[in-house]
Amino acid sequence: MKYGEKIAAKIEELVKEKGVKRTKLGEILGAPKNVTAQRKYSKFNNFLNSVRKSKIDFQDLKKIADFLDKELEWFLAQESAGAFSINKNKTRLVPFLGPVKSIKNNSWSEKDVLDWLVYPVDAEGSDKIFALEVQSDCMTPNICKKDIIFVDPQFEGTCNNKIIVAFVKNYSEPILRRMLVRQDGTIELKCDNITCSSIIINPQENDMQIAGLVRQKLAKI
Repeated sequence: MKYGEKIAAKIEELVKEKGVKRTKLGEILGAPKNVTAQRKYSKFNNFLNSVRKSKIDFQDLKKIADFLDKELEWFLAQESAGAFSINKNKTRLVPFLGPVKSIKNNSWSEKDVLDWLVYPVDAEGSDKIFALEVQSDCMTPNICKKDIIFVDPQFEGTCNNKIIVAFVKNYSEPILRRMLVRQDGTIELKCDNITCSSIIINPQENDMQIAGLVRQKLAKI
């Protein structure tokens, strides 16, 4: 079940538990009281369908949460505990992408999006952040296989001693490594896992393209 579907299921379960009419929830979402019950019903159903598709209007979700006497965080909480806590009224959705080749030159499109995940607005990062699933254990124990990472393709400053996602010549898939600038000017893409090998890059040969800086991670799902 996708993230938006989980939120919609929570809403429906709570509505059933409290015995709230959908027409009343339509009014809460802005349907005038003098319109037909069908229009009020449709107002809520359209909202719920958008949530299922992870196209969430957080202001509307907050209205529903307040009326049902629940904190917004209760609806947004994910089954896997994240590396950060969700801050009420300060969240946004970022795309969880499929084929990782689509992140090159930030060229992904809607067809590459598998789901949408919550990211705190007040956390560091640009509005271009996307999420990927880690495909190897090269960065364990800090980042493990199947973890979800949030990658920022628009970052400022140096990446020295920071974890990046990069495309490297002769590697068919993007790699996840810690970038270290060495004294001779070459770049070492180092694994935190001591059983894995580092990659040495000569910047003058243009053998590497940084896809983004890793900002956050989620635990395994």
